[in-house]
Amino acid sequence: VNGRPVLIRGVNRHDHSPTGAKTVTMDEMRRDIHLMKQYNFNAIRTAHYPNSPVLYRLCDELGMLVINEANIESHSSYDLCPREHIFASAFLDRVMRMVVRDQNHPCIIGWSLGNEAGFGPNQTACAGWVRGYDDSRFIHYEGAVHEQWGQGPNDYRRRDGRLGTDVVCPMYPSLDEMKEWAESIAPEIGETRPYIMCEYSHSMGCSGGGLSDYWALIKCTHGLQGGFVWDWIDQGLERVDQNGRVWYAYGG
Repeated sequence: VNGRPVLIRGVNRHDHSPTGAKTVTMDEMRRDIHLMKQYNFNAIRTAHYPNSPVLYRLCDELGMLVINEANIESHSSYDLCPREHIFASAFLDRVMRMVVRDQNHPCIIGWSLGNEAGFGPNQTACAGWVRGYDDSRFIHYEGAVHEQWGQGPNDYRRRDGRLGTDVVCPMYPSLDEMKEWAESIAPEIGETRPYIMCEYSHSMGCSGGGLSDYWALIKCTHGLQGGFVWDWIDQGLERVDQNGRVWYAYGG
C-alpha cells in the first residue's frame, strides 16, 4: 500500500445492529471501526455487498483498508450463473456500479467480484472491465482458486485463475495446505501473487482456536500476507424479557 508492504489483519463485516438489524447508524459504524482498530485489525472485507457510502468515508477518515465486494452470490446455482450468458449483464452491472460509485475512496485497496458464485466468463468479463477502468487496485475473487466445477478443494495450479483474481484468496485453508502452497506449489508454478485468505478462523459463537498458529506461520513464510477473520460480530438481536433482563435472540 503506497509502496510499502503490509500484512492484512482483516475481518469480514456484515451490516448488523443489535437494535436495528440491517439498519446501521453512522455512530454504530464508527464504533465498529474504533473497536476493530483497538483489537489490531487494519482491513475490512465488505462481505458480501457494497456498504453504505458512510462506511467508506469513515474508513478514509480513521485509516482502515477495504476490499469492496460486489453483491454477487449464487450458492444454489454455483456452476450455472458464472457461465450462462443471460447473467453476464447482471454480473457486469453490479461490479461496474460498485467501482464507479466508490472509486474515489482512498481506503479501498481492492475490488472483489463477489462471493461463492463459481467462476467463468461472466467473472472474467467483470475483471477485464475493472482492469481497464481502474488499474490502481487489485482484483480479488475466491472462486478463481477453486477446482473448475463445484465448490470443492482449492486448485492453486488452475491456469485461468489469474484472469479472475490478482491475489490467491482461499477460504479456510488448513495450516498444512498453506505450508504446501508456500513451500511447494508456489515455487513450482512461479507464483508471484500474495496469499490472502478471504475467510479464515470462523469465529461465530465459541471458536477462534488456532489463530496464533496461523499468524506464526504467516509471519515467517514468504508469500503469506494475512487474511480476513469470519466474521466481525454475532448477529444477535437485542430483546428484553419479562423481568427487564436484556438478552440476545439469534439473528443469523
